[in-house]
Amino acid sequence: MNRRSLFLIAIGLIAIIVVSSVIVYELGLMRSNNPSAVLWQNPIEHFATFIAVDDGKVFMTDDTGNVRCFDSQTGESIWNGSVGGYIAHYWREHRIAIIENRLYVAYENARVSCFDKNNGTLLWTIQNAMNEGYFYRYPSISFEDDVMYVITDGISARDAITGELLWEVNPFLEHYPDYQSRVYLLGGGFLDGEFVYAAGDDFSNMHYYKINIKNGSIIWRSNVTWDGAIFALGGFFIPGIAANVQGRIIISMIYDGTSLSNQLICLDSASGEELWSIDVGADEGQEPGVYGSAVYNDLFLCAKADGYLYAVNLTNGNIEWKTKVDTYNLFSYNSRFSNQVQASSIKIDDQNQRLFWYLNVAESGPLHNYTGTLCNLDLSNGNVNWIQPLKIENGSYGSFKWHTLSLAFNNDVNKVFLTKNKGLWIFDATTGDLVQSQQFEHYVLPPVFQSNETFVAADLWLFAYS
Repeated sequence: MNRRSLFLIAIGLIAIIVVSSVIVYELGLMRSNNPSAVLWQNPIEHFATFIAVDDGKVFMTDDTGNVRCFDSQTGESIWNGSVGGYIAHYWREHRIAIIENRLYVAYENARVSCFDKNNGTLLWTIQNAMNEGYFYRYPSISFEDDVMYVITDGISARDAITGELLWEVNPFLEHYPDYQSRVYLLGGGFLDGEFVYAAGDDFSNMHYYKINIKNGSIIWRSNVTWDGAIFALGGFFIPGIAANVQGRIIISMIYDGTSLSNQLICLDSASGEELWSIDVGADEGQEPGVYGSAVYNDLFLCAKADGYLYAVNLTNGNIEWKTKVDTYNLFSYNSRFSNQVQASSIKIDDQNQRLFWYLNVAESGPLHNYTGTLCNLDLSNGNVNWIQPLKIENGSYGSFKWHTLSLAFNNDVNKVFLTKNKGLWIFDATTGDLVQSQQFEHYVLPPVFQSNETFVAADLWLFAYS
């Protein structure tokens, strides 16, 4: 064999090694400490920004504006569509909603596009912003009786099938004499067919308003008022709606005009009358506010940044139980607004009368690692079933979608799923034992479920677990 032949053979071997290394690396992104059964996995060309599952189909948007649909059983591509531009910057969110045979994508510049869910045909696109200074905003969308309500700087009601405008209200215009210079839709403000606003003059003497979704008129203005607001971390902290259930609206406040608080106010949903209020206290050195909430039977469940969880009676506001979760000193280096505190929503397991909740704090220093704790509580008495501390490494602000934190519970497989930064952790819901963990190169989106199947988008992969 001559020297030229040996040289060509060597080149060929090197090429094989390189290709094999790439394959091993790509598969390594999917490898876990204790892998679940992977039903299928598909490479995707662009970073996914949202996934949803419905009627045996998995829907995905990506950062170039593509909308794709896959068969949930096989991963086979069913259709491709596009909104005609970028859907989301890495620090913002967008939304997908699926109603009957229509799929809605809400994205930047206050736009909403509607697709045929079965074949991907783009049916229409609308732009809802009424104030050009806020065109970057991503609209919230809600649906009621074939009407789509799009919330940006104001509210518009549109025919959910055609997109035709029915009416719109811009609170920054003087539609109503009671509206002064500051008007805000409260977080979670779409309630039982109406919207709830806070309005007042320069954050003083602010009232709560309920707006009729049929025509935008005011149903009631509460006698309850609040004064003042906190400006920190680049935004205003104003009251938010924590629950709307059993004819009651639960509003969470963190500032009463004079001091920080953790106040819950309960209003009658029909009249706006105050039924009860309670202040669970703002501990010195801790961030105020409700860090996760849920409703279970007659209990309103909420958590604070210091690790306390409360069960409040919806009827009278009495505290049925409260539990201090061991936070493993994760607050020893925390001071108000200087470190990022994040918490998941509270997830309820009705069948076994238990709740799951996760809280973490960004450590000081350039790496922005996170120290957190995942807990499981008995709903009947607040007793702790188990606690799992967790250290999340290298959650730097430079990471793609660094802020994403999600907790999900799948009763069909009895597992709790936690995503944060580039990591996915799966826990046994009964024992709290870590079943599986995966680290990715860029980020992982919160998982979605269909029965005993779990769908996850991470890096440039979309895959399904059994």
